[in-house]
Amino acid sequence: MNLKIFFWQFFIRVFGPPPGMPSAESPAVGAPASLAGAPASPARGGRPAAASRSAGPRLVADEDCTSMKVLDVVAFNAEVEPQAVALWASMLRERGTQRVGTLCVEAAFRFDVSTETAKRWLLKHSAESAEFVIQRGVVSLRER
Repeated sequence: MNLKIFFWQFFIRVFGPPPGMPSAESPAVGAPASLAGAPASPARGGRPAAASRSAGPRLVADEDCTSMKVLDVVAFNAEVEPQAVALWASMLRERGTQRVGTLCVEAAFRFDVSTETAKRWLLKHSAESAEFVIQRGVVSLRER
């Protein structure tokens, strides 16, 4: 199979057709038969988006974040980082102090980012004028 065709078939199966391209309901003339029945945007990893990540606050639709993450990383970070901070603040209010690893893993799972990205966000929000205090690997809310 031609590598270019494989790439486009994969792209269309995962992210749906690009703007201006006919959708799967009305395939273009000459489109490969394998694309005719391809779903426009299946859930990531073959699992239903609502069932896999429904526990806790989920402010942005899963498919919206996935496509934003691929197309514009800066916009994705600007959208998801405040949600992660809100998640951490609610966890700390409900449960008290938490280990850095616990908060990073929770954000990584909920928002589909790496644990290193979550750790960078947490470190950024532990500045002197920010929301959190990190001492000896334990995070708490800053008293204001």
